[in-house]
Amino acid sequence: MTPRLRLAAWALGVLYCLAAVVTALTAPRPPPVKPLTDDVARAIYVELAQGEPAHRAQTSEDYASDPWSRDDAFAALEGGRAVVLKYKYGLTVQDVYRAFDEGLRQRWPLPPGTERPRATVAPLRPRPFD
Repeated sequence: MTPRLRLAAWALGVLYCLAAVVTALTAPRPPPVKPLTDDVARAIYVELAQGEPAHRAQTSEDYASDPWSRDDAFAALEGGRAVVLKYKYGLTVQDVYRAFDEGLRQRWPLPPGTERPRATVAPLRPRPFD
């Protein structure tokens, strides 16, 4: 490699590093996160619990013969719902999951007619290869 080419490569590397530093320093700050209150936590628990039967029915159709895959697909649907609730209430996804977990552990009351969420997972039984 010629000295001139080596200098050009170093200059390009320094330019990329400088661009990264400028981008980091001028990036907008993320919006402030609200604290998780008990009322909001209970509302999140109720919303996720009320959506569970529909999500379980959907995944039962998709994976009728494989309970573990059914639960895995359900977790993906629930994760998407958690992101929606994150933006709805201005929280983090961790706070949404924490609220749901507290509701499960403490058995918070649900509106009449709402099934209690299931807190179990089917065991993994690998599918045979054909």
